[in-house]
Amino acid sequence: MFELIRMDLRRACRQGYLFIGMALLIGMMLLSYVLMLLVSSPENLSAMAAQGAEVVADDYAQAERMQNMSVLEYLHGMLFNGAMWLLMTAELSGVFCTEDFTHGAAKNIFSLLGNPWLYLGARAVSLFVIVAGIEGALFLFALVCKPLSIFPAWGGTVLDWLQLYGSGLLLGWAMSLCMMFVSILFRREGVTVLLGVIFGCGLLVPALGQVCRALGWQPLEQWTISARSQAVGLTFVPADYAVTLAVCAGWAAVYLLGSRLVLSWRDLA
Repeated sequence: MFELIRMDLRRACRQGYLFIGMALLIGMMLLSYVLMLLVSSPENLSAMAAQGAEVVADDYAQAERMQNMSVLEYLHGMLFNGAMWLLMTAELSGVFCTEDFTHGAAKNIFSLLGNPWLYLGARAVSLFVIVAGIEGALFLFALVCKPLSIFPAWGGTVLDWLQLYGSGLLLGWAMSLCMMFVSILFRREGVTVLLGVIFGCGLLVPALGQVCRALGWQPLEQWTISARSQAVGLTFVPADYAVTLAVCAGWAAVYLLGSRLVLSWRDLA
């Protein structure tokens, strides 16, 4: 099991999964920062208005809010205001896991390990470390570059920062286990990439909400990984963080059990 974890992490570094994830996330953060610089300057807004662009009072108010934004608020927006974080973890982990089957390594892995649970446990640990490393690189880059940025303050307390990182890690890990299940079920890279977009962007969540309302059920969509991602707040609230932890742990158990069930009725390779 530990040998498989070591091999997974070495493969993630050698084939660039870890560094691609870091580069994509940091690149998106820099692009977002540049765009924010452009629209947070009243002078730029006035210049755009002079050139014929439609600039209203709300645009100036938003620019003022951006100028007062903290680093914590900016990272929160990068991770949870949108689907970028979950989409990236879904795609990277999906392709990473599918390689076991598309490259024929699964047969050798299962023959050496014997027990499929060892494979699933090792892969879950590997994905946890990979997601933690990618998110950690984003946080470290933001902290190092803060003196060069326009952000006036760090924002929040130590607990707020820890809950932001922990929530991103748990949600990203749960999504990566979802894609591990998908890769074991379909074993096709194209299908995995397509479903990674669907699940990572939460495209099925609104449909689930509509079905629940039509049937008079409780809003089950609030317990999905995507919906929980949108519910993560800026400040540490123990009850809210406990819900995030419970949702991620529940989905992790579902995907691990589902993966084991698939391995019991499909050829291991």
